[in-house]
Amino acid sequence: MDDLNTIDSKDLGPAEKLPSFSERLLAIFVEPKVVFDFIAKRTDFWYSFIGLAVMGSIGALLALPTQMKSQELMTAAMGAPGAAKAITITAYILTPLQTALSLLIMMALLGALIWVVIMVVAGGGSYLKAINVAVWTTYPAILASFINGIVVFITRPEIASIQTSTLDSSPVMRYTSLAMFAPPDNLYITMMLLSVSLFSIWGYWLLYIATRRALGGNATAAWILIIVLVVFSLGFSLFGAWGLSKVMNL
Repeated sequence: MDDLNTIDSKDLGPAEKLPSFSERLLAIFVEPKVVFDFIAKRTDFWYSFIGLAVMGSIGALLALPTQMKSQELMTAAMGAPGAAKAITITAYILTPLQTALSLLIMMALLGALIWVVIMVVAGGGSYLKAINVAVWTTYPAILASFINGIVVFITRPEIASIQTSTLDSSPVMRYTSLAMFAPPDNLYITMMLLSVSLFSIWGYWLLYIATRRALGGNATAAWILIIVLVVFSLGFSLFGAWGLSKVMNL
């Protein structure tokens, strides 16, 4: 019996070494299958979420002076000039907290949407895996925000009006998306085209890989999930344009 146990333990071989968080963070940009193969075996939400929140917070802090200009225009349009300046004292403290909280809510909702679609289309799935996929596939969008923060911090672009404030404060997103071809006087088309960018396509490509390697879906399930998310993205863009149009009509 002892000999049998010895043979069995030798046959098992060394335990598989899973990639560390730093290795996965690098891999999401250069070899994403490493990340999603990891998620297929185990989930690790908080490390990946904290990395996402840190990148998002840095980008938001760098872009804060430009965002404050947009906020001043909006508060002036609502008849409260100077209100935006009153919050600048605490803005640098609150911005990381607001960024982390908004990302947490967004990841919870996006993870739920991914989970439901995969359950309906592929007949299985796990919410824990889905929310991990939501976080990792959001990294391209957060990278865009991070780079945009650096650009606006250096260039300090002028905000011409409320109508153009989104494009003026987001030069990286503007010139890597179809929004560069949008008519400047049509807010709805501009906002919709802004959501179709190199970074969003990158995120959908990651989602395709994640569906196949982490969520157990096939190519059909991956495409259906991508289409659903594109529709939701366009819907939120239209909602944002509607909100800005309401402000401009005040």
